[in-house]
Amino acid sequence: MINRFKNKRILIKSYLSESGLWYLAKSLGDVLSKNNEVFYIPKSKYKRRESSGVFQRYYPEPYDENLLSNIFHIPLSSSRKAEPQILNIVRKYNIDIIISFETFMMKGQWASNIKRKTGVKIIDVPMPEWSNGRYIKNNSYSIFDEVWCLTDTSYKVFEKYRNRKRVSWDYVDREAFTPSGKSKDANELCFYHPGTLNPGFSQKNTLQTLEAFSDFSKASESNAKLLVSGRLNKEESRVATKCKNIILINDVLSRGEIVSLYDRSHCVIIPSTREGLGLSFYEAKAMNCDIITVDADPMNKHTEYLCEVISYNKNETPVPFAVTSKRKILEQINRYYKDFNMSKNNAKEIEIKKKVKSQEKVKEENEALMSAFEGEDSSEDIVLEKLDSDNVDNDVLGQLKAKMQKKKEEEMPEIVSKRSVSIELAIVGVGQAGSRIAEVFHKKGYDAVVINTSAQDLEFIDVPPSQKLLLEGSLGGTGKDLDLGREIFADNTDIISPALERVMDGNHMVYLAISGGGGTGSSSIDTLVPMLFETGTPVGVIYVLPKATEDAQSKKNSIETLSRLARLTADNVVSNLIVVDNARIEQIYANLSQSKFWQTANNAIVEPLHVFNTFTAQPSNFTSLDPSDFGKIISCGDCSTYGVMEVSDYMEETALAEAVIDSLGSNMLASGFDLGQTRSGGVIITGSEEVLEKIPAININYCFHMISEQTNGATVFQGVYSVDSDSDSVKIYSWFAGLGLPRDRIENLKKESLQQSAIASEKEKNRDMVMTLDLGEDRVNTVSEEINRKIRKKKSGFSKLQKGSKGKGSIIDRRRRR
Repeated sequence: MINRFKNKRILIKSYLSESGLWYLAKSLGDVLSKNNEVFYIPKSKYKRRESSGVFQRYYPEPYDENLLSNIFHIPLSSSRKAEPQILNIVRKYNIDIIISFETFMMKGQWASNIKRKTGVKIIDVPMPEWSNGRYIKNNSYSIFDEVWCLTDTSYKVFEKYRNRKRVSWDYVDREAFTPSGKSKDANELCFYHPGTLNPGFSQKNTLQTLEAFSDFSKASESNAKLLVSGRLNKEESRVATKCKNIILINDVLSRGEIVSLYDRSHCVIIPSTREGLGLSFYEAKAMNCDIITVDADPMNKHTEYLCEVISYNKNETPVPFAVTSKRKILEQINRYYKDFNMSKNNAKEIEIKKKVKSQEKVKEENEALMSAFEGEDSSEDIVLEKLDSDNVDNDVLGQLKAKMQKKKEEEMPEIVSKRSVSIELAIVGVGQAGSRIAEVFHKKGYDAVVINTSAQDLEFIDVPPSQKLLLEGSLGGTGKDLDLGREIFADNTDIISPALERVMDGNHMVYLAISGGGGTGSSSIDTLVPMLFETGTPVGVIYVLPKATEDAQSKKNSIETLSRLARLTADNVVSNLIVVDNARIEQIYANLSQSKFWQTANNAIVEPLHVFNTFTAQPSNFTSLDPSDFGKIISCGDCSTYGVMEVSDYMEETALAEAVIDSLGSNMLASGFDLGQTRSGGVIITGSEEVLEKIPAININYCFHMISEQTNGATVFQGVYSVDSDSDSVKIYSWFAGLGLPRDRIENLKKESLQQSAIASEKEKNRDMVMTLDLGEDRVNTVSEEINRKIRKKKSGFSKLQKGSKGKGSIIDRRRRR
């Protein structure tokens, strides 16, 4: 959305002092300044005069004198009316667009007056929790050309306004909010509560946070610390000073000092009653902090540690206060404390003696397993209880862990013939690679549209012509030029939008399929991802990294685009990022012919997602992985990886566990994922009913134990399905979500790109040498001879004949007319 602004002069109106609104406005200005000139003017506050009781306007000054040093800001005088001052600025600096943050609508006439006098476009970015419901109801926000809604709540509040837009950008100052790289202290748990600088108008729930942590500190006898920044009132200070594990930082902090607090902390406690956006949530996530907050939008988009809302208090604003309690906050602190300790201890071996089982023991375990399968609630997860020393051998577990180093490569199986799915997906394929992936989805019954800037690349994509969209704006394609591609997509939103609306109609989620190496697919994300996100439909991305043999520009494009996608994913604009590595696929299918390679590779990319989507829609006689469970996995956020493995020797005690390990080694995605980062996952075991009845329960126990071991105790949903099959084998499908980026592969791409760029640069330097032919003649004489040669040629009979005479055409012209 915001990338459509180019070569504009933009005026941003916000607080120009330390506040969440200022840092939010500054993040927008940083993005816009890449293609535009950006100016800032201050937003006013009001304070009551002690003598008269009358409210007086003033412009807050920053505490840090360097806060505004790198921007073009224009001060306003509090002794003069704001409107004529803004009008003069618009005219003096030829402003094209004004973006006003949290416009005070009681004084909002300035916007309509300046629009009328100058024709300037004015956009409002409201914080709905501070908006007055009366002005929203009275259609007052219609004076703006656009109302930018940053959250689902805001979008709903302004639902009757045609000028509302769902907008997002990278809210975080990435230069400042970057982890130091040092590991957080695993022996001392550290919480952080960023309080307010304005305790008279705080929504941070600081008092209940302090009380809850104080109770936790007493009951647990933990040495965990709570860092608290901001300004506390008397009651908050009283509670804090009574607890030795609460550390107060009563001062205005610089951004660097705030970054240091995040870098030290494991978890941020922010049980806010309301948030306009919640910038601190995005900053905490950028610093790899977990979050405890309230189960209300937009706070609950960022974490699973959610304090229950016990009531909502309403006032004149359209967003009620989400009220929680000290007890609910304490519950989540205790839950996080337990998970923190489990993550430390999870790697420890469970001491178990090896035992030869009798047939009676196997039968007993089978009956216990089937009893779990046939429970009253078929959707309930199979819970792996703590294993005792009679069931699992410690040496066997060690051997299973060693299996993680083994890379067993097998093709993904085609297993589903009838399409019945849990989640209706729409697919948007962009560029040649993305279109081929969308084509595979289309053949499996999904709604798909393909987009390209090259007509010939669209020609052989096997989807109906009505589902193809050619964007014109170049000779054909983008030549791997990302800037050209971005310009083409930005200029064609009017024809892209109807195509997206058609394909998304009736679907629950949309996936954008693109390749990182080219120009068309990579350049599309700046336009398409925000457009898809603004529809309110969850957005996933299937992103393909280039092959090892591709050129430096392809690898450079892929890294740049992946960086942009990572930011969009971290900001929850992208719900699921599937990173596919063509270099990995190239290794797995090295023996295939060129004609079959891409078809096989694209099927391998699509098949696991399709399999999970279909199995979770089927009933099970044992236990099922429900559609809602799959929904949690697919919308968990960040990256996903999945694998499939067929096991024939399933009666072997460790066979199923080994299969899970091997499937992770041979999956179709980029290598280098850290499964310990998993936040949500799913495992499906399938086989004929006869086969499932024969499997000893301990075999499945080993399987799920290894999953728990590798995911640090993440929530992993489980399903067991009987299928019609004559095969004496079982298949295991595994999906792990919430992962970080595959760092090793990214570093290799960077290295390869730099090496190839260096070679290309050296060739360019040698260009003059290799393209020069020394004729052994004096250069001045040579130039003179060349001029004389051209004169002689011009006077030759052939030249006169070719050019024709007296207005007649040349020989070539006459041949064309015949």
